Amino acid sequence: MRGGLMLGILLVAFWLRACQSSESLWLDELHTAWVVADGLRPLPRRAALGNYSPVYFGLVWAATQLAGFDEFGLRLCSILAGTALVGGVYLVAARWTSCWQAGLLAALLVAVDRHCVFYGQEARPYALVQLVGLVNIGLFARASARPSALSRGLWIATAVLLFYLHYTAALLLAAELAYIGAIWLARFRPAWTGHGGRPQGHAPVDAGTDRARAACPWRWGWIDGLVVGVCVLPALPHLRQIALRRADWSLFVPERTWWKVWEIGNVFPLGMYVLTPVTVLAIAWGCTWLCRARRGMATTRPRMNGSGLLLVACWLLVPAMIAWVATSQATTPLFFRRYLIVSAVTPILVAAWCAAACPSVGWRAALATTVLGLSIYQGGMVGRWRQDGRVLGDRAQDWRGAVAHVRDQSRPEQPVFVRSGLIEAERWYASEDLDQREYCLLPVLGLYRLEQSTNALFPLPIRPAAILAPEAIRRAKASGQAWFVVQGSARSATRFEADLRSAWRRAGLGIASIRRASFQNVTTFHVELGAATGVRSPPLAGVNSRRSDPPDRSR
Repeated sequence: MRGGLMLGILLVAFWLRACQSSESLWLDELHTAWVVADGLRPLPRRAALGNYSPVYFGLVWAATQLAGFDEFGLRLCSILAGTALVGGVYLVAARWTSCWQAGLLAALLVAVDRHCVFYGQEARPYALVQLVGLVNIGLFARASARPSALSRGLWIATAVLLFYLHYTAALLLAAELAYIGAIWLARFRPAWTGHGGRPQGHAPVDAGTDRARAACPWRWGWIDGLVVGVCVLPALPHLRQIALRRADWSLFVPERTWWKVWEIGNVFPLGMYVLTPVTVLAIAWGCTWLCRARRGMATTRPRMNGSGLLLVACWLLVPAMIAWVATSQATTPLFFRRYLIVSAVTPILVAAWCAAACPSVGWRAALATTVLGLSIYQGGMVGRWRQDGRVLGDRAQDWRGAVAHVRDQSRPEQPVFVRSGLIEAERWYASEDLDQREYCLLPVLGLYRLEQSTNALFPLPIRPAAILAPEAIRRAKASGQAWFVVQGSARSATRFEADLRSAWRRAGLGIASIRRASFQNVTTFHVELGAATGVRSPPLAGVNSRRSDPPDRSR
């Protein structure tokens, strides 16, 4: 029965993650497509431009060689990792709580959780980060209790892999370090001699000194930590380059105030997976104690694995607090769900722990039903499915349709201007570096391509001023037409059109007509040139004089 239920949950998880695998890539996924589009040689450089190491993209490239270079092939790694995460959470929760029902609840919550489904559908490394982080923390718990060469070696390997999958995932190592410190404080206390009140060393709380010391990870942790540190040294120059651009993240990472710590719930669904099950658990034990007291029966306390709960608490709170402090102090904007994705399953593990601690199977079923119902209701996947046959509607950018429209309607000699919405385009749209210029054009150079040569493609920034380069003006005059592919809302596209007319008029280019086509937050403009206005200004012109929509990285 247990195996059949788990198999059903895995099938549901796989379907939820694969059912939208053929829809158009959105902007972040287009970066993945561009990185792997031309083979392994340009892959490291292109990955570095997007602030990543090449590890994840190497896996995606291998997947596309097997499944094909299309939307499904690009998303295959995330689909498989997101499905495997469900099985991994079941094993961890069932083992740590000694309750297979709690493990099934955790697996089911991960299977239907809106955020877990989203990252499991996306051609980005976050689902893989969740999976490797779970494996790493499981190996850490095992090595802490029963150190062995195998468990320590696997922990080192997963820690290094986690770091190179996404640099911010290294916050998990800080959580493990905090756990080691907490265990050290819990197992040892000062031994006072009474002579002058000075401590004479530290003695273990219980008599099992040797056993306690063997179980504590600090005896081997510093060696393994040093090995991990040596393995990440090659990434330091890249990390330095990323740090110089960290101010860009403030465009999509909201400012935080240091004392509003409760806003951690804006990143993690603590109300649904922590407060609700804790409340149900408290009610369950309150009713149980009251009934036993009336009958004159002895009361018991819930059995909880203290060290496991401590590890989950460190796993949840330490990365979040580091990111919170770094953001609130304007050091590095890190308090963002994607940057804390390595801790995303911890609230679900807390819910599983509460289920395991329930005094009866009936209360356990009530808690599971309540939390699961809230997850499905707040996820909105049922309503979305009834509306348009999709479980999630977050990727609302039809780049595939927009690029196909321009490719079918344009000619190779006609220039195409691309406003991707990438924050790096503010600096690189006029760069002489070919890789940086192509990065700004990645929506039309990856999976979705135009027939124009790279010289006929011109990137535009999010904010003014856009440079109408002499080559762009020459090509526009020679063909008498130009195309624009613009990312943003309908209101942003309307502003862009108004500013486009003004900017080209100042550049001495008359516009006879502009035809617009919308493709779900991506708009194309077909511009036909008319008689020159005779008014000419320097080639600097603001293509969008007001700020457009910020980059869509809310998830």
